[in-house]
Amino acid sequence: MLSNVKDLLEIDTEIGVIDEERSNLAVQLNTAQQKILSDSEKTSLYKSIAEQIKSCENVLDVQRLRNEFGNLKAFDELEVKFTEQNLIENKILELEHVKNELDELISKNVQDLSFYEIAILHGKLKEIADSNVLIESPLLTLTLDSFDKRMISRYAEYIAIDYNQQLFNSKWDTEHFVISDSETVERLNKTSSLLFKLTQLYFNAENRAMWNFISISNNFKIRFTYHFHNNSSTINLYFKFLNDYLNNNLYKCISIFEDKSIGLTKQLIHEEFINHILDPIREKINVSLLQNDVKTFITLISQIISTDKNLASQYFYHGKGLISLVSEESWNKWLQFEISTTKKQFETITNSPKELIPSVQNFCKLLKKVYDYLEPFYGLNNSKLDKLKLKTCSQIFLRLSTEYLEYVMTTDSLDESHNKIDELFQTMTKLQILHIAHTKIYELSQQFIFIELTSLVNESESRRYVSVFQDVLNSFRDNMENDLEGSIIHRIQKLSKDALQNYFKVNTWISTESTIDEHITPTAELINCITMLKRVVSNLDSLNIPFEISINIKNELLNRLVNYFIESILKLNKFNKQGLLQFEIDFKAVKDTLNLPGDIHNYQSDTLRELLTILRLKYDTLAEIYIQKGYIKNGDFSDLKKDMKINFLSDSDIQDALYRILLNNIV
Repeated sequence: MLSNVKDLLEIDTEIGVIDEERSNLAVQLNTAQQKILSDSEKTSLYKSIAEQIKSCENVLDVQRLRNEFGNLKAFDELEVKFTEQNLIENKILELEHVKNELDELISKNVQDLSFYEIAILHGKLKEIADSNVLIESPLLTLTLDSFDKRMISRYAEYIAIDYNQQLFNSKWDTEHFVISDSETVERLNKTSSLLFKLTQLYFNAENRAMWNFISISNNFKIRFTYHFHNNSSTINLYFKFLNDYLNNNLYKCISIFEDKSIGLTKQLIHEEFINHILDPIREKINVSLLQNDVKTFITLISQIISTDKNLASQYFYHGKGLISLVSEESWNKWLQFEISTTKKQFETITNSPKELIPSVQNFCKLLKKVYDYLEPFYGLNNSKLDKLKLKTCSQIFLRLSTEYLEYVMTTDSLDESHNKIDELFQTMTKLQILHIAHTKIYELSQQFIFIELTSLVNESESRRYVSVFQDVLNSFRDNMENDLEGSIIHRIQKLSKDALQNYFKVNTWISTESTIDEHITPTAELINCITMLKRVVSNLDSLNIPFEISINIKNELLNRLVNYFIESILKLNKFNKQGLLQFEIDFKAVKDTLNLPGDIHNYQSDTLRELLTILRLKYDTLAEIYIQKGYIKNGDFSDLKKDMKINFLSDSDIQDALYRILLNNIV
């Protein structure tokens, strides 16, 4: 907009600027129109290239397009595709050629074949197969399968027929064979190696057969079939025959047929020889497992278990054993039979209350018998059996232990005319029974299999069990230490209290006449209690129970006897000097019946001894300072404790004793 004279004078300049801007806009518009046209042309060009790509038939066509249109990504991909296609076509042609060679060999009479030409053909097929170019080719699959079955198996079977006869005639697996006959050994070894090399030429593992071992084990198959063809022999004989044969021929077999140069090592012969001579046994087992006779079935399972363990331990065989033939259903059937059988045996030893005492030895024998029977099964190293092993542990050992604990704790074997001593002795017997059973169960828990099962349970359940027997062992221990130990203490205490009733009535402590110490005997009213305690403690000492439980019983019993002597006698009667001595002798006589070890100190007994020391201050002229009313009332007895070596008696008990002296209860 023009706003003044100056703007008017510069109008020509402004017009020039506007014209220049118009020219620039015109150029930009023209360029945009040209660009739109170029994109359209490009689209047409790409359509043309696509049409030409469709007509490409080989790599040369792709190179021509690349020269005309430049390096496009589509050309790279197309060139790779044609290269791969050419490779596949060439391999197919190669395979067809090799297949023709195979068909020619197959058409030959088998006796005209040679290992050399078969091996060469195998090499050609292997090169094609290993290239992975025809990995999904049906033709390759059919060709390899045909090579396995119609070439290798056919030729190997032809050789094996004659070789089987050679092996049988040589009697290599009998005592008549002379291992030093090098010519025969070399001939047998050579054919075995040839068959083994043929086995190595199989392409498909499902077609592979260990022809040399099939032949080597054929003598055993013939002998086994001859001996056991009519099923009249017992199962045990099958396995004895197997064991004897292995014992006589395993290492002889290794010596004859080893050929390390082709991979027929001692280890391989050892493993495969056992594996192949098991085949006739496997056939017998498969038939026998179908029988309904329980006895035969259980015997068979037992023999399978012991044989596999024997193969592993004696012959160091770790291949496919016989247990693989047993189905899960059969294993469960076997387990239920063992559980049922064991339960019946358990019921036999616990069916009568009168059998309580001998039951523990029978129970321990049963545990050992069952473990010894199952030990070969536990020795089988097969993770598939872990669950079954756990079941035998829980449903046999743990269940029997729990049921036996319940039997012992609930059984009353006494007749109607029993007395309280009989009840006490029965409780003591139960304590001994549980200890013996607990010891046996603990020993069982330390067997390797149960340590192994504990680790298995901890790992699978994220637990920290010390043992799979942990809960059972704790239950036994709890019943011993709490129920039975407490019951024994209570019963002896009650018997002691009853036996002390007349002694509690003695009131002549103040009138007791002086007597020479060595002539002092326990009070007559105490004799019944002493006699009873001697009998009880003698029985207690004869028991096979933990030492700490025995000491706990005696120690706790002494605590209660001390309480009786203090509360029912010492505090309720007046005493003279001789009466205190008689009291002390009486207590010692009762305490001695407990037969406590000399190094065991009882706190309550020590307090009673110190209490008598305080009461005897009555007769110590130097102790008059302690029997002053003011001193007693003050309640500080530090100097007295030091002088009289009082370590256990409380200040209140000291004060009470001193007051008794002051009040002339001690005269």
